[in-house]
Amino acid sequence: MRLILVAAPMSAHHPFRLAADMSAAQVKRARTLSGRLGGSACDTAPGTGVLAMALGLQPNDCAALGTQDFGRWTDMTLDEIAASDPEALSLWTRDPEARPGGGASLTDLCATVRPWLDQLPASPADRVVALAAPPVLRAVLVSALDLPPVAGLRLDIQPLAPIHLAHDGRRWTWRPGSPD
Repeated sequence: MRLILVAAPMSAHHPFRLAADMSAAQVKRARTLSGRLGGSACDTAPGTGVLAMALGLQPNDCAALGTQDFGRWTDMTLDEIAASDPEALSLWTRDPEARPGGGASLTDLCATVRPWLDQLPASPADRVVALAAPPVLRAVLVSALDLPPVAGLRLDIQPLAPIHLAHDGRRWTWRPGSPD
């Protein structure tokens, strides 16, 4: 079983929201990826259907891949958060238990994605593409690789940069590059 994680682009103005549209460069990148992802099953976070279609995949909403709850920070920019709540912003970058804006912590996200991840090896699909926001995919990586949650704070998930995981029947492993 192979799992390919692809992060959806985030809004330029609201870094805690998925982008409403994709730029021309992002559409071009998605089309480049589509040839390597075709034929895969696809699990999508709500709001990533446009990306799925650009990748040539059929969207399949998956609640476990839903976006992270950033509470009162959802509609704020990082500058606004830094000005109004610098201590909370600093804590959020260091502590996986911190709840940004009163929302969900990285540890909470790991608990949400873990059951989905655990059932994937029993799926009839040989390859699944998961489309979600970068924070959610960070939680998937932490959970899949059994990393301590604090390690997830150092994972920089870039939009439209596929991350390949493989399951050998016992455990998940990360496969750098594009093993096709």
